[in-house]
Amino acid sequence: MLLADARFCPYVPEPLRIQPQANLQPIRAKRAQDCNAACAEVQMGCHESDFWFINSCDVLSQHFPCERGCALVLGPDIPNYVEDPSLNTYQQCL
Repeated sequence: MLLADARFCPYVPEPLRIQPQANLQPIRAKRAQDCNAACAEVQMGCHESDFWFINSCDVLSQHFPCERGCALVLGPDIPNYVEDPSLNTYQQCL
């Protein structure tokens, strides 16, 4: 048995790979702004399944400073950049 991520594993045959929406465009939301609201402002829609494709340090650092680097975490507010200095993840892209 083999467990593979169909989004990123190079050994998964092309026809079986999960691809992002063809028009995927990361949108930078305002602090505490819902993803759907941020997308709606630019007449786009959010697709939660595409978050996996933008939740990478490479993509996040194109939109945020990520002064303290990136951390791999999961949660309902991911991906994001932490602006709250009281949090231990301050200035990190998550």
